[in-house]
Amino acid sequence: MKRARHEHGFTLVELLVAVTILGIIAAPLALAVITGLRVVGRSEQKFTDSRSGLISAADFAGDVANANRVSTSGDACGSGGALLVTFSWNDPTVYPVATPPAYPNKVSYFFDDDKLLRRTCKDGAGESTSTAAVSLGSEPTVECFASGAPDSPVPCDDPDVRWVKLAVTAAANPPSPDDPSPDPYSFTLLGTRRTT
Repeated sequence: MKRARHEHGFTLVELLVAVTILGIIAAPLALAVITGLRVVGRSEQKFTDSRSGLISAADFAGDVANANRVSTSGDACGSGGALLVTFSWNDPTVYPVATPPAYPNKVSYFFDDDKLLRRTCKDGAGESTSTAAVSLGSEPTVECFASGAPDSPVPCDDPDVRWVKLAVTAAANPPSPDDPSPDPYSFTLLGTRRTT
């Protein structure tokens, strides 16, 4: 039977078959997109966590190595936040004597809000601030160890301090269906002072 010109289009059966095929194709595609977005979100969180550790590690070892003096109280470079530790040293070209009148170069680490801040003062001039780590869950802890006692902490103001350890814990990432109670990311920075 030949159709009239005004009867062009799809039959109900053709339309139902097309919708069924579309549903069969769309379900796996939607699942793939959702899974991909979850993986990207978790990867971004892990990248942010490890980035903080790498940035902190890049400077911390050098700061400890340069230090003539280590202090956890007062004499900081700048202010604002909780002072964790200050490393002070002199420039031998400016102060060639064994005991300089002051330590004009300082680097101080502060915990402010949820960030680890690194403040630098060079030659007694103004400070510059950089963010060493972000999204911290708690205040980092500082421990110092003397050359004769590598296993038991000593006060950081002790002149025999040889190693300085900074333990940092990031805030826990949000729960996901794959990991309903994620552990917070943590890292430890360890620096060794140069012997004179």
